Amino acid sequence: MSVDVRQYPFPWLYSCLYSQGAVSLHDLGYAPDLVETGFHPLDGASYLRDAVKADDTLYRLVAHHSCAACIRCPMLHVDPKMLDRLAEIETDLLSRRARAEAEGWLGELEGLDLTLNFLAGKREEARRLSRTGPVSLGLLTPRDPA
Repeated sequence: MSVDVRQYPFPWLYSCLYSQGAVSLHDLGYAPDLVETGFHPLDGASYLRDAVKADDTLYRLVAHHSCAACIRCPMLHVDPKMLDRLAEIETDLLSRRARAEAEGWLGELEGLDLTLNFLAGKREEARRLSRTGPVSLGLLTPRDPA
């Protein structure tokens, strides 16, 4: 089922109510059979999109339920294999930004701009990792007793 939120007088309210399902559904990505990327919100969303054929609104809400917080987290290091996913997230964020700008949602614009800046940093870090590869920390390894 695809829903056009423009038909609601308060689309942000619909989005909030709909996102309550996303809060629970993104945990599907913890299921061992569904792990694709290791990042459970994306794995749960991918399952809903590909296997369940969920609508785009639900897919995006599940994928991005904790995306802004995670993208901003300094502990998240994006695997270079996930650059395509970052591009999907950026496309969605830019779409949401355009809507927020059209509606005059200034607080939303500020948050989206912040997330987009962090996303650009994560993308650059992933690209750098893809060029350099793993770094040896010089840790000692046990000797073979033979």
